[in-house]
Amino acid sequence: MRKRREWIVAAVIGVLLLAPIGITGYSALITGRQAAVTELERLTSHVQRQAAGTRAQIDAAVGALNAETTYAPCTPSQIQQMSRLLAGSTYVQGLGYVRNNALVCSTLNNIQQTVALGPADQIGPDGSKTWNGITLPSIPGIQFNISATNGHAAITVPDLVGATLDIDGRISLAQIGIGSGTWFRTKGVFKPAWLERYQGDAITFSDGDYLVDMHPSDDGQFAALAAMPISIIDEYVERALRDKLPLGVLIGLLLAGTAGLIARRQLSGERRAGKSQDQSRAGCLAQNA
Repeated sequence: MRKRREWIVAAVIGVLLLAPIGITGYSALITGRQAAVTELERLTSHVQRQAAGTRAQIDAAVGALNAETTYAPCTPSQIQQMSRLLAGSTYVQGLGYVRNNALVCSTLNNIQQTVALGPADQIGPDGSKTWNGITLPSIPGIQFNISATNGHAAITVPDLVGATLDIDGRISLAQIGIGSGTWFRTKGVFKPAWLERYQGDAITFSDGDYLVDMHPSDDGQFAALAAMPISIIDEYVERALRDKLPLGVLIGLLLAGTAGLIARRQLSGERRAGKSQDQSRAGCLAQNA
């Protein structure tokens, strides 16, 4: 009977020791994953704001060029006007003029040099055209996106998405044109299957390799995307474990130690009571003899 009781006490102490460790471990898992999701949503929000800012600056600059009738396209005076419109622009790197699917002039290219663009990658309802991954001979090694309305064009650098953010290089960011599936601004690695999951509403999902967060722009023309490798999420969980697990171990040790002390005193009392009974019984037997 006593042995059984000791086994029960040992089991209870084991549960009290391990339960806090298990609970804090599970808490660390949830906390780490939530921290990763929060960071992903922050990055997506940044890309959204950048997409809105890019669109606003493109519309403002190209709209000003289309509204101006004083300067003929590609004259030195218009090139100067383009340069003035670029002052203070954070998202638009250049302005130019497109005719017959060719960049005739720009603030980035030699005014005499025409760059063939080929068919547009995207044509909007208003007739605006977008070309992606364009290389200018005067600036080798950099790819540009060109968005033109009525000939006047804004030139942006896709790789600048998230450039102002200090983030892990394994994280992917993008601004996506809805309908065309065009990657307007990109950073990192992307999978076409991610876009297939997008139905126009905000969505967060995992494909087994990445945790992906996508949000639409206010006008529905763009979607912002941020994708984080599962390995980074594991690192978030590991950091949470390092922060929380020592506390769980300490609580477990305190509970187990307290329970052990109580049980030891209880069992010690039972042993003394049993010993006293044995001595009394022995005394009675001696008197009867």
